[in-house]
Amino acid sequence: MNRWKARFRDATGQVTFIAVSDQSQHLPPMIVSQLVGLPDFDKENTLKWAAAAFDVLGVRNERGTQPVAAKKKMRALISSQVNPDTPKPGNWTYCILDLLDPGKLDVDLAPFALRDDIDPTISLTVQPISQLSQNPADWDRLRDNPDLCRSAVHEALRQGCGARAGRGRYLGADADLDARRPLPKASPGAHIDGHIRDGLVRQYSLINDTAAAYRIAVHKEPKSRGGSIAMHARFAPGRAMAISSPRNNFPQEKAAAQSILFGGGIGMTPVLAMAWALHRQGKPFECHFSARSRDRAPFGGGLNSLPFADRIGIYLDNQAAPRLDVSAMLRTAMPGCAACSGWRALNAPWSNMAPPLQAASPWDRRVTVTSTPCCALAPPRYLRRAAPPNTRRPPASRPPS
Repeated sequence: MNRWKARFRDATGQVTFIAVSDQSQHLPPMIVSQLVGLPDFDKENTLKWAAAAFDVLGVRNERGTQPVAAKKKMRALISSQVNPDTPKPGNWTYCILDLLDPGKLDVDLAPFALRDDIDPTISLTVQPISQLSQNPADWDRLRDNPDLCRSAVHEALRQGCGARAGRGRYLGADADLDARRPLPKASPGAHIDGHIRDGLVRQYSLINDTAAAYRIAVHKEPKSRGGSIAMHARFAPGRAMAISSPRNNFPQEKAAAQSILFGGGIGMTPVLAMAWALHRQGKPFECHFSARSRDRAPFGGGLNSLPFADRIGIYLDNQAAPRLDVSAMLRTAMPGCAACSGWRALNAPWSNMAPPLQAASPWDRRVTVTSTPCCALAPPRYLRRAAPPNTRRPPASRPPS
């Protein structure tokens, strides 16, 4: 730092300087001129030329026409001072000219091979100064451990530069991405409309019952009508997605003394949200999930790591045993649960999976994808039926899930 202070004093005649404003007008022009390969002339006009380059591309008003004179002066000065012999070895211009001579680079492409931009240089130069001056403990860490400098430069570039490609930060845990507009609370069994692209809308049940983040499951199905394929192609961590507010046409029965949850394939998703809610409430429940095969089972082995894994039974069509015996389970259920011998005076919620019959609701918010989709959920329509006391089973065309 003392060396830089001495160089700054020799160049400007100043003994003291304001780090951000003064250095942003001194150091970036020096860096850019050396990087591009300009000879040592008229550096004091570099910032003026940079501003003129931006203004001349704007609206043709007074501000947009005044920079034309500055641009003409810049071109005339460069034309008179810069030639193939003046660039310093190792800079961009020197390297481009070195490629032109043997024909390794087409002459018409040479102007596009040089893209200097003084704004990111200014941002990257002054951003660490601004941040470290406000966080002296971090400045001490950098001085004690110079190996951290590379990461500090990357972080400064991420925060202060508009060109951020390849500088994203990946998290291994859930994070609050936008605390300014919290997501509305969703009750177990709720679903959202997801706007995948123009004309393509799909409904997805929420797997969790918290408002901190919405979790959905999307399996990449090659024979789908386009929803799951488009979801996997368009959305990755960090991508924004338009959704509707949660709606619940398949609510959980809160007054049940015991809950026996059944789900098959896509029907597991809303039921899993109910299981989470019952687990947090400390209420008795059990889950029974069916799938065609283990490789087609949603969430795979992830169910075994849940805190209520001992209450989950998984039944596969391609295995001889165990088989799902709903009648036996309902016969041993405590009062307050549905039994196969008749639906006692209670509302038995169930869902019928079918394409939606009405237009999706208006999009009222955007969310950010924080993890990649994992398993399939076809477009459902959720119904809630109240079965009469003397009805032994729901209509055959609408089996319970």
